[in-house]
Amino acid sequence: MESPKNKALVTVIIATYNRPDVLSTAIRSVQSQTIKDWVCYVIGDGCSQSTQDLMDRIDDDRVFYYNNPFRYGEQAGGNSIGMALAETEYIAFLNHDDLWTPNHLEVAISSLKNNNTDFYIGRAAMSRLVENGVPKFKMVNPVNRKPYYGFLAHYMLSEPVSSWVLKTDKAMEIGYWKRKIELYRSSAQEYIMRAWRKRIKFDYGKKITSAYLSYHNNRELRKGSQKTSYEYKGKENEYILKLFQKKYDDFEELIKPDKLTEHKFKKINPIPPKSMKLLHIILRTIYNVVFNKVTAYLYYFTGIDIYTIAGKIFLSKDWRVRVRERALRNKTGDTKIKMHNMEEVIEYAKKHFPKTT
Repeated sequence: MESPKNKALVTVIIATYNRPDVLSTAIRSVQSQTIKDWVCYVIGDGCSQSTQDLMDRIDDDRVFYYNNPFRYGEQAGGNSIGMALAETEYIAFLNHDDLWTPNHLEVAISSLKNNNTDFYIGRAAMSRLVENGVPKFKMVNPVNRKPYYGFLAHYMLSEPVSSWVLKTDKAMEIGYWKRKIELYRSSAQEYIMRAWRKRIKFDYGKKITSAYLSYHNNRELRKGSQKTSYEYKGKENEYILKLFQKKYDDFEELIKPDKLTEHKFKKINPIPPKSMKLLHIILRTIYNVVFNKVTAYLYYFTGIDIYTIAGKIFLSKDWRVRVRERALRNKTGDTKIKMHNMEEVIEYAKKHFPKTT
């Protein structure tokens, strides 16, 4: 593969699976960026012909499509492949169903350069509600966030991944993404924790430059044959994309009528549901005592992860398998997906990725 180093500043990585309708809007939000020296790697996860048909229609020599034949079943696969292929100074992640304001990359990279930092995490407005065909934004990342929140806070304080821009060499230092089945927290949250322990310099943005759109997970919006979230064919992404292109410099002002609420700091909770009342009370008490800033920094300095230890003690051995299968079933209808060796998948991708010319 010929290097795009001299042509591009940043590689945009979009992991996708069979949602060409929203993928189209995601790519167009990349094409609308004020920074033009980018390349976009769309990494399919064993996608069908409909995704290939979309990519064939995109007339932009900065956009490349690689359809990974080794079905991975989660975003971690496409993100890792994209990282391995990137040869630019920066990489940026964009979920196939999220969108950027046109100044997202400009704001992020300027902040990284001005603050001499490694890992930019921007702010995102979040929507899973639609009223009269119009998406309603109800939550937004708070301004003041800390890296250790990745250990004990709600995962959305560091997400969506679509708000991340980081130096490529630092991303490779952190390493590839881990599968959910290996973890007791989200893959993104674990990646943040690993970066924190490696003393990566974080940069938390103050400006809202991305939209986290998850209304496809809202069962009330899915009708008829739309049994899985990926079958949802709403037009909300098109609406938001046009909104961004119309007035992107003050997105927060545009959605002010939605009465945004900052996502509050809230500890994650691996404890059984409240139906197990006595056990819940006991474990909740232990949890509140053990999981705090002190144990977060214990992980930071030693790598001892009390949260994972607790998960292994209190959760059954097949818990992670059931969580992964449920997530797959809800999204795509799949349940069983063969586990592939990531290093081998990446080596295959390097040999078969379309050359940048």
